[in-house]
Amino acid sequence: MEYTGQSQKNTLIAVILIIGLIGMYNWFVRPQARYIAVAKEYQQTVDDMKKTSIAMSKKQKISRESLRDFLQQLNDQKQGLFTEKQAKEFLANLQSIAEQTGCMVLEVRHKPVKPVFLEDSNSIDIDRHEASMRLMGGYENIVGFLNLLQGRPTRVWIDKISLDMRSPTSTYLTCDAVLSIYTLDIKEIQSDVDSKK
Repeated sequence: MEYTGQSQKNTLIAVILIIGLIGMYNWFVRPQARYIAVAKEYQQTVDDMKKTSIAMSKKQKISRESLRDFLQQLNDQKQGLFTEKQAKEFLANLQSIAEQTGCMVLEVRHKPVKPVFLEDSNSIDIDRHEASMRLMGGYENIVGFLNLLQGRPTRVWIDKISLDMRSPTSTYLTCDAVLSIYTLDIKEIQSDVDSKK
C-alpha cells in the first residue's frame, strides 16, 4: 500500500501542478494573447485610416490645385472687365478719348445696361454697357482711336463698325461704331463669409 500512498501523493501533486499551470496560463498567457489579437486589429484599423487619409489628401490636393487654377482664370478675366465706377468714367470720357486721336465726335448714345445671365447668378453679376457713337476723322485718326480702345487693360468690344466717306473729294470719313464693355460684381455669400471666420 505504500506504493498506492506514494501514487496518490504523486497524483495529487500532478493535479495541483496542472491546476497551477492552467491558472498561470489564464492569468498571464491568455490576456497577452487577447492583447496581441486586439493590437493586430488596431494596427489594421490604423493602416486602413492611413490609406484613407493618403487618398483624401491626394484628392484634396487635386481639388486645391483645381481651385487655384480657377481663381487664376477668374483673376485673369476679372482684369479685363470694368468695375462700375470705371465703366461710368470710360463711357463719360469717350469724347475726350476720340479727341486725343484727332477725331471729332458727332454723336454718342448710351443704351440701358443689360444684365448677362449666368447659371450661378446669385454670387456674380455681369452687366453689359453699350454705346453707339458716330465720329468723323481721317482714316489714321479713326484707326488710332480704335487702337487706343483696344490697347486698354480693360477690354472694349467693338460689336459693329462701318466707315463711310463724307464726300468723294474729302479725306474725312464718318465712323459708326457700337462699343460694349462689361462690368463684374462678385458678391460674397453669407455662408462663405461665415466659413472664413
